[in-house]
Amino acid sequence: MYCDNCGKQIEEDSVYCRHCGRKVGGGAENPNTPPTGLYYAEDKSSAGGAALGFFFPVAGFILWLVWQDKYRKRATSCGKGALAGVIVSAVIVFITFIIMLAMM
Repeated sequence: MYCDNCGKQIEEDSVYCRHCGRKVGGGAENPNTPPTGLYYAEDKSSAGGAALGFFFPVAGFILWLVWQDKYRKRATSCGKGALAGVIVSAVIVFITFIIMLAMM
């Protein structure tokens, strides 16, 4: 049997897909019940990952790439932190450049 959502092969008696966490058989999911499965047990937003991404954007981008399939919330935190770090760094460089031009 194959999952309707991700298309991966699953066991015949599965209620949820172990790959994507969706309910099998087209039944409506209960929005209050978190998906079950190997990859969803520890997936929650990470302030530490966001801070790491902010101060070290390359590390945040790498974590976003590595975690985007298994830990979506953590990956999003790291990616947002990396994006914010790049934007803040670019603004600081731009302001510094303008100040240096004004001093000449």
